[in-house]
Formats: sequence, structure tokens, C-alpha cells
Amino acid sequence: VPKALIDGRSQLVVNVSGTVSSEVSYRDATAQVMTFVEGLNNSGDYQVTPVSLPINVGSNINVATTVDGGAARGGFAVEIRKELAQ
Repeated sequence: VPKALIDGRSQLVVNVSGTVSSEVSYRDATAQVMTFVEGLNNSGDYQVTPVSLPINVGSNINVATTVDGGAARGGFAVEIRKELAQ
């Protein structure tokens, strides 16, 4: 990694997407993703930003979900950044 640094300002950026399942609700599925985001943010090494959640609250809501056997499944995406030090 040190050879990949450019002027000491390089970042590692990882985009993670997946599906989360909840037996309770889509709000619970969203809470699970936010717990993941907060856990990484609290580690101090990463900056994690939700890109999309199982339920996005806002005026331009876009929900893509599957209900299978009583479980609510919804897609999510997060961006994980880490500053690379020299």
C-alpha cells in the first residue's frame, strides 16, 4: 500500500452492497445496516456513508424489496473510506 500513495492524500474506497433480512420490518432491516455503519465509524479507522438503505426516508423514496416466508429483505449499499498514511 505505501507505494500506492500519491502525495500523501490517497484513500482506500470500498463500495459494499448487499441484502439484509428482518423477520420484524423494513425499519429493523435499516437499523441493522445503520448498526454496521456506526460500528465501523466508531472504530476510528473508517468513514462509512450509507448510499442506499432498505427504506430510504425522503421525498424521492425508492424501495426494492422481496418478501419471502414472512421475512422482509431489502437492498443496501455503503461506501467505506480509509485514509492511507505514509
